[in-house]
Amino acid sequence: MDALLSLPGLGRYGASAVMNFAFGVHIPVVDGNVIHLMNRVFGLGFRGPLDESAWRFMADFGGRNQEKQLYWGIIDMVAALCLRRNPRCTSCPLLRYCKYGRRLVK
Repeated sequence: MDALLSLPGLGRYGASAVMNFAFGVHIPVVDGNVIHLMNRVFGLGFRGPLDESAWRFMADFGGRNQEKQLYWGIIDMVAALCLRRNPRCTSCPLLRYCKYGRRLVK
């Protein structure tokens, strides 16, 4: 991780993504998609990928299962269903748990 962070232009997210996706190191990865989905589903107020509380949340949320499939799933959910405009809440498998979706679909 330190070696990746020493590269010009590579920040915490990029280094974490490389570690997780390329090397299989199970560490949190926090980007705009993660922030978006976690804020909607859990009614949280993370301010963005630099929000340290979002990184701590994802470390707890994923536990030791910070596998790339978790993050691919989040990316897919945001791209296909949890759209920023016109979300497809009625098709979402998380609707039952989602604070945002339950407000929209009554």
